[in-house]
Amino acid sequence: MKKELSRFLPWLVGLGLIAATLSLWYALTRQETANIRQMTAVEVAIVKNELLARMQARILGLVRMARRWESGVQPTHEEWKAEAEHNLSNFSGYWAIAWADPALSLWWAVSAENEDATREINFVFHEQRRTLIEAVQKRQEVAATHVVNLGTAGKGFLVYVPIFHGDECAGVIIGFFRLQELLNSIIPTDIVPGYGVALFDGPEQIFRVPATALLPDADWSQDGTIDLYGIPWRLRVWPQLEAPLPFGSALPEVVLAAGITLAVLLALAVLLAQQARTQARMVTAVNLELEYEIADRKRAEDEVRLLNDELEQRVTERTTQLSQANVGLEQEITTRARIERDLRESENRYRSLFENATDGIASFSPDGIISEANPGLETMLGWSRRDMVGQHYNKFCPPASAALLEERLRRYLAGEESPQLIEAEAFRHDGGIVPIEIRASLLRDRDGHPTGTLAIIRDISARKALEQQRGEFLAMLTHDIKSPLSVVLGYADLLLDTGDEQTAEEREQDIRRLRENVRTVFSLVDNYLNLSQVEDGRLALHKESVELNTLLTQVGQRYETEARQRNIKLKFDLQQELPPIEGDPLALNRVLGNLLYNALKFTPQNGKITVSSSRRNGEIIASVTDTGPGIPSEEIPSLFEKYRRGSTGQNIEGTGLGLFIVKALVEAHGGRIEVHSVPQRGTNFSVILPVLH
Repeated sequence: MKKELSRFLPWLVGLGLIAATLSLWYALTRQETANIRQMTAVEVAIVKNELLARMQARILGLVRMARRWESGVQPTHEEWKAEAEHNLSNFSGYWAIAWADPALSLWWAVSAENEDATREINFVFHEQRRTLIEAVQKRQEVAATHVVNLGTAGKGFLVYVPIFHGDECAGVIIGFFRLQELLNSIIPTDIVPGYGVALFDGPEQIFRVPATALLPDADWSQDGTIDLYGIPWRLRVWPQLEAPLPFGSALPEVVLAAGITLAVLLALAVLLAQQARTQARMVTAVNLELEYEIADRKRAEDEVRLLNDELEQRVTERTTQLSQANVGLEQEITTRARIERDLRESENRYRSLFENATDGIASFSPDGIISEANPGLETMLGWSRRDMVGQHYNKFCPPASAALLEERLRRYLAGEESPQLIEAEAFRHDGGIVPIEIRASLLRDRDGHPTGTLAIIRDISARKALEQQRGEFLAMLTHDIKSPLSVVLGYADLLLDTGDEQTAEEREQDIRRLRENVRTVFSLVDNYLNLSQVEDGRLALHKESVELNTLLTQVGQRYETEARQRNIKLKFDLQQELPPIEGDPLALNRVLGNLLYNALKFTPQNGKITVSSSRRNGEIIASVTDTGPGIPSEEIPSLFEKYRRGSTGQNIEGTGLGLFIVKALVEAHGGRIEVHSVPQRGTNFSVILPVLH
């Protein structure tokens, strides 16, 4: 029996020590759980006291207003309003403060937002009037309501402070509180680090911080009741088990691991001791029988040697295994360090891209709250990051755009459609509206569940303006080409129908008109071809030595007949002996011809056009000056833009391309063009070109 017991002794020792270790580990775990619950209860008291203290401070302001009323005569509206505004400005969370007379009719109201909120205040007050009657007539003390809907201000509650002169009621002061703003200021996110906090009004949860914290099981949470002037609020605080707790301990796990290890080692020690004692007995027996059993002794020595060899082999194998384990551990540490470094570099690259991107970048929670915004979005909309973060995106969008974004984001989060480009509009801080293009992508957690949206926002004002210009250009092109072609067709039909009846002079006049309209069409086509060459960078110049005075004379002679027909005086004031310039004669002819033709179009009858040339500081200047209506000063900076036509030329035919092409041709010659204009007196265009060296 004793021999059988000693055989199982290592197992009994090991199992006994493991059982003791498990008991100790269980006791430590229970103690740590109790500590967590106790600390959670302490945090409940902290949050409860903080909430009551800060609520008392706000209600005390209303009570002081009521007691000041009770101690003297009724204050004037201005005095009451000043004191109400003082409370609104000093304490966050207020929506409005109002006074109702003894008949419980609302008279005075001051809102923290604007005067337009008075109608909503009246509506909320009449909804809660029955509660107010009970508070004043039965309790005659400060009372509060359950959480109610404040309209556009969201959810909130009302606090009533009755005013009594003796037993006579002088009315009641009502404080309207916005729930989220009030509780966000009283219970900040870091009030109890490592814990989640929630408030309930009855079964309804009215507040939670952090907003993403999950509600726990009852084993970990601690509840408390907050009596808010007759309204019981339930407070729940729980440790966030996914976050490290400041009072958590790894002692139970250490004790468990150490105890099991010790039990195994002790069991092995007992086993080895038993084996050693057995071997000692065998050696003693061999010694006693040495003379008679030499063969047995040699066999025993051989067995011992074999055992030693096996032990050495096991030790060698174990040493090799430990070395390999150390190498693997070092490789794992190196790999983790590299992964952490790559993660930091990736985060730095993302942060650099986020901060330096010219496009706007913002992230949204699933319910549309802006959680982050980059400087590019600040520049685009004029709102600061502080203005945008924490707000719903619909605050910064017109209603139609807000509805479109809400529907698209709902579909993205529900997986009904994949993210794509969205065109919408946004409010600028200065009140303007900017067209935007949004490229959205979903943010997901490790399990692939959507946690929000990341949006890249681009200002497409320039593109919209270009699209509008393109539409205007096509309409103008259609009109400008169809008009002269219609005239050509009309005169052609007239010549065919009445050609034999017309005099030679009438026929010549009709043919001249046909030629002018055909020339107009050619000029339009030439303008559009030159525009295409300028925009594509295919404008080719064939430069040579050019005499500017000769060129000006040729251009002037081309328009002398038209000037004479319009009774416009065409004067030439050319400085003699000007040095030549280097340029393309055809291109310069087009520049000067366009300027002179524009002067003819805008100069009224009996007006005057002066074509002049001069030299100044190594430059040659060609000028065309008219006595037309002039150009408003605010239109001069945009005069050379594509498709741009001045306000004084809306009733005069043209494409808005002539001056754009003129400027491109002058700059291609290394020159510049200047404009000086006086309204109702005339305009001067000067082309300034370098002298040929």
